[in-house]
Amino acid sequence: MKWTLLLALVLVSSVQAVESEVKKQDYKCYVETTADHRIEFFHWQVDGVQKLQNKLVAMQVYTKNRHVRAYIKDVIECAPLDEPFKNAKARALDEIKPR
Repeated sequence: MKWTLLLALVLVSSVQAVESEVKKQDYKCYVETTADHRIEFFHWQVDGVQKLQNKLVAMQVYTKNRHVRAYIKDVIECAPLDEPFKNAKARALDEIKPR
């Protein structure tokens, strides 16, 4: 009886761990910074994407020379990593962006 209860407890906890991993996804966002327009990558929970996207404004990011930081002024568009952007400029930049 004790072993059955222990086995059931282990199975339930492992199922919950798998469910929490499934709820996260990689996203790419086309943003305007104080230095330029760029694509930034994020790993977010699926159910809170809009809230996290809104929090990007005023976040610091590194510029190309890595010594100067820029601030995100506007989030133009975010999309899952495997989907294309709707914005033409974002799509063009996404095609040349190394992964």
